[in-house]
Amino acid sequence: MSLSLRSVLLPALLCAAGCGDPPGGHGGDDLACCPDLGGGAGDPDLAGGGAQDLARADLAGGHDPDGGGGCSDGTSPSGYKCDPWGAHLYMSRFVSASATTLRLQLLHDPTQAEGNPSDDTWPLEHDYWQLVTVDFPIDDALRSFLCVAFARTTPPDSFPIDASLADLYLGTNSLPITPQGTTRWQNVQDLCGNGSLPALLKPELLMGPFVDSPALPDVVVVIPLLPSPRTLTVGAEVTGWVARGILGADEDSELVPTIRGKVIEVQTRACAQRAQGIC
Repeated sequence: MSLSLRSVLLPALLCAAGCGDPPGGHGGDDLACCPDLGGGAGDPDLAGGGAQDLARADLAGGHDPDGGGGCSDGTSPSGYKCDPWGAHLYMSRFVSASATTLRLQLLHDPTQAEGNPSDDTWPLEHDYWQLVTVDFPIDDALRSFLCVAFARTTPPDSFPIDASLADLYLGTNSLPITPQGTTRWQNVQDLCGNGSLPALLKPELLMGPFVDSPALPDVVVVIPLLPSPRTLTVGAEVTGWVARGILGADEDSELVPTIRGKVIEVQTRACAQRAQGIC
């Protein structure tokens, strides 16, 4: 993710030289114009600036946006930073958390969150829409990775986990956002417990056109091309990394250990109008 969502999810995948996409213009439909996870019109202003401001800001911020490979970056084991089509990007929303399990709803939509804005369409590997709910076991590494707030300066050294979290910048895919698109700050309490969130100094992410105030990071998951996630069924295992950041600014640099989750629900369909850039 260039969020400092630059932390990507799922098994390491080197830059995929064979996943090139046609030259041309993707129409600016990158992370900047994300729909609701349920496939609705959603909020076109995903990262806090105007959609037009974000239209050319590719989620990956990649070195090789047209999928040609030829880049190696140790901060992006999925290969997404080098090749935005070299892995699957799944935007997340918080469903629930217990002491042991984090349940996320994940959306794959090649028209909204993958590739480069200069692309007319997407490679065949990405030619599907999918909404999948996954249970991920929680360990200390995952909880500490997600339970942070981005700050431009310190102090504050931390932010209390209470209703005041709603005063921070919340992206469309930050932890307080439910699958219905509503805001519930208690999500953070459910996952992180009582107390406070440590402040993570990220001034480079907290400035226009993305956001200019303290923020809770967006969360995404990156999944490798193979085995193809489009064949996922209930009970199947999903493996990868989780990324946190500000969508459209930095999504693929801060990594947690490989995580594995179990599919609870899944809806998958082909993109009927790929040639027209519609999924």
